[in-house]
Amino acid sequence: MSYRYYQFTFAVIFVKRATDDHLSDMTTLQSEKTSFILTLKTYLSLGTLNLRTLAKPGKRELVLNEMNRYRWDIVGLSETHLPSTGIERINEITLITSGRSDGVHCQGVGFLLSKRAKQSLFAVHPVSERIITIRLKGTIAYMTIIQVYAPDLSRNDQEAEEFYSQLQHTVDTAPKKDVLFVIGDFNAIIRYSNDGFEDVMGKFGHGRQNHRGEMLIDFCRDSELFIMNTMFRHRERRKVTWRSPDGRTANMIDYILVGKRWKSSVLNTVSIAGGDFDSDHVLVMSELCLRIRKP
Repeated sequence: MSYRYYQFTFAVIFVKRATDDHLSDMTTLQSEKTSFILTLKTYLSLGTLNLRTLAKPGKRELVLNEMNRYRWDIVGLSETHLPSTGIERINEITLITSGRSDGVHCQGVGFLLSKRAKQSLFAVHPVSERIITIRLKGTIAYMTIIQVYAPDLSRNDQEAEEFYSQLQHTVDTAPKKDVLFVIGDFNAIIRYSNDGFEDVMGKFGHGRQNHRGEMLIDFCRDSELFIMNTMFRHRERRKVTWRSPDGRTANMIDYILVGKRWKSSVLNTVSIAGGDFDSDHVLVMSELCLRIRKP
């Protein structure tokens, strides 16, 4: 187990890098001001975005400036390419990252938190360069959000299976009463139709399912999660999350998954095209308002 020390103007914390034997460990944070982001009357904007890199000079400023165009509270990040694990405050935005421990600039996941979300932040759990978890305070329930970057199709199925095994363990060790979201780039294509899959997806899927899509569906079933991208009727451009460089191929591969008990709390999930993030992916956003439903 390795420890890294970080000091900032808002907190002094130890960030503990997870190992297979300590996946349930979290670093609890104490900040000077606390609020509860999840209440019965509060709206919350949660998103995910594959940046392709955050390490390139000028990319961080580009992303933060572009985010000013949107209403958002929490955005999970894939492919940050930052070889570090820690928390950084940039003006009123908080950047949390989990990268490779060998210093290589690839993979990497993280979160951007608004000022309001940062004040609700309770714990951070950097599992690996592909999985990171945060936990936020709420009045009715706490919220656990797991951001992922799954192996792409250039990686073999064994690596994908190891990823889902670690992700399943992360989900299984999350507090059972929390509002649970699993978001990120799954590099998986699911299906148009939900016939026979009504328990994990809605009527508005996209694409021709591949093997990684089957793995995602199986994971959702095992974890009692629902794919919110498929819940709402939108035009095709509002459903796809990735486009090839030549613009000829477009797929839905970035997803927002939610624990089934909390599905009715998600009011909309949509892909937002037109953002200048210097990426072939687009921002995917969900609008939430907490609704209580008995399990």
